[in-house]
Amino acid sequence: METNLSPNLQGREGRRSERPLLHIPLLVEGSDADGKPFKERTSTVLINRTGARISLKNSVRPGDQITITNLLMRQSSAFRVVGRTETSIGQDPEWGVECLEPIEAFWVVIFPEKREHLPPANIVDALLECRECHVREMAKLVLDDYRELNTQGLLKRDCPKCRAEREWVLGTVDAWLEDADSKLSDPVYSRISTLPRSQRRSAKRYVVMLPVRIRHGEGAEEVTRTEIVSQMGMCFSSNLVMKEGDAVFLTVGDLSEDPQVEVSARIVWRRPLGGSKSLYGVRINDPKQK
Repeated sequence: METNLSPNLQGREGRRSERPLLHIPLLVEGSDADGKPFKERTSTVLINRTGARISLKNSVRPGDQITITNLLMRQSSAFRVVGRTETSIGQDPEWGVECLEPIEAFWVVIFPEKREHLPPANIVDALLECRECHVREMAKLVLDDYRELNTQGLLKRDCPKCRAEREWVLGTVDAWLEDADSKLSDPVYSRISTLPRSQRRSAKRYVVMLPVRIRHGEGAEEVTRTEIVSQMGMCFSSNLVMKEGDAVFLTVGDLSEDPQVEVSARIVWRRPLGGSKSLYGVRINDPKQK
């Protein structure tokens, strides 16, 4: 993990898939800035190849070693504190941490090598799950593969753990949260836990990074990428200045296609990321409602 803790979620074009927004419930043990031992139940904010950004109320010092337990997998690993982020996506302070041991088995998420020969515009980064062994992968899919996955509900591809061709589906963030029975304050995830169980299926969130054109109700436009999508809405980072309640119009997917379908939505929350960029959550408007 880099020591530069810029909160920009997108980063450079080649690093998008290395930083998915995922909440994994954790137990963090260590010593605070005063040298007093602590234990704190918390969660990741995002993960990457070498570590994570975690939410942590206890104040720690850069360079400190802490022990983090993944409460879903019931396994622990040593981490080094890199530093505190300038801004927080959630309500509590957030810290960059670097794993001191092999990381893939700890998150149970595979970060494959980059596919540099493919143009970025033809790539969809998505969190996939093998239906056989349940390993997850931040996969780089070409648009045709993503369309097949979106239409059929699954995609056949090789599993590095099974060492055979398997069926893969989109990995849901929500399933991990329900397994852990987490009570989360982060706006990216908290609304799912307050919904009746009958509505949770349609509200399930997926880590899918798709091109999206945002047209603000006042006329400003920007092309960015989604971070999380669901049937009810999505979140994305943007340089546009918008506020809760604002109307926006979204075109998602291949922006070179003609004709393009634009849907209306409304900003439901905003979190500053530093500089001019903010993370926005939007809810798609129901066309049946006036």
